[in-house]
Amino acid sequence: MIVQLAKWFQKNDPGLLNPLEKFVAKSARYSNTHPIFIISLPRSGSTLLYQCLTGLFCVKYISNFHYVFYRYPYLFRMIGESFLKDYSTDFKSHRGFIQGLNGPAEANQFWNHWFGAFIEETSPNANNRRLDYIIKYLAWLEDRCQVPFVSCWVGHSFYMAHLVKQFPNAFFILLIRDKLSIAYSLLKCRRQVYGNDSTWFSIRPTQCQSRLFETAHKQVAAQVFFAMRHIQKGIHQYERQSFVVSYKELCHDPMMTLKNLQNRAAHQGIKLESRSEVEWPMAFTYSNVEPDMDKDTRAISNAFDKLENEFDRE
Repeated sequence: MIVQLAKWFQKNDPGLLNPLEKFVAKSARYSNTHPIFIISLPRSGSTLLYQCLTGLFCVKYISNFHYVFYRYPYLFRMIGESFLKDYSTDFKSHRGFIQGLNGPAEANQFWNHWFGAFIEETSPNANNRRLDYIIKYLAWLEDRCQVPFVSCWVGHSFYMAHLVKQFPNAFFILLIRDKLSIAYSLLKCRRQVYGNDSTWFSIRPTQCQSRLFETAHKQVAAQVFFAMRHIQKGIHQYERQSFVVSYKELCHDPMMTLKNLQNRAAHQGIKLESRSEVEWPMAFTYSNVEPDMDKDTRAISNAFDKLENEFDRE
């Protein structure tokens, strides 16, 4: 019921709270901001990493509560501070959704509205006034709270250059998982969410527009293959302000992985302070799929082989 009401509000809100939002924004102070962006493919473990960062470190993020009122970031950040407790994670989620008012949100419509960015790859088409407004908001949030802002949204993988342009001090965490496991999971999501193989699930690179009539196995392989190329390009282009995390290593030794991440962020001038009251996990369950596991994995593996033969020679 609460989720349905939130969706109704997001769709039908006529902007009645704009005067209050502007009143709060007028008193805001700004400074340089050092946001942290998790760059990953869907079904790669990004929600788990997001929960680690928001549950184990002192950071700010877009909660489910703030996401409902994403058009009024200043106003509802202030309101939320009056009753929202610090996020306590059980490391559970459902296809990227984390329960609770203070649960971290990917906030898809936040990025659509303020940055003109979408999970279907396009050139960002932000309204300049909106863009200026939200950049100042994130700077105000960091200045006010003296902790970094963290975002995890699958669309970020398409817009790293745009994010660097808007946030020169941005720090990227690039999460890597084996491509077959990701593609297989995307195929399963199609079946579980839509009840068929043909309905597209999650991000869509531009190269996939011409593949909408191919088999589902070829589609998920292409989806992962071309999105991974974006991430690999980002690793090369923004190496000095990036840190690569292996999903496998995160699961097997989260403490070491997160400590290394913490040290790398410090070199970037970003203080990730551990929350003293929180117990760190020793390990998470890790699984992956093999090419010969079943007919789906075999078909996806064959599709990857063909893509690599065609495009990796370029």
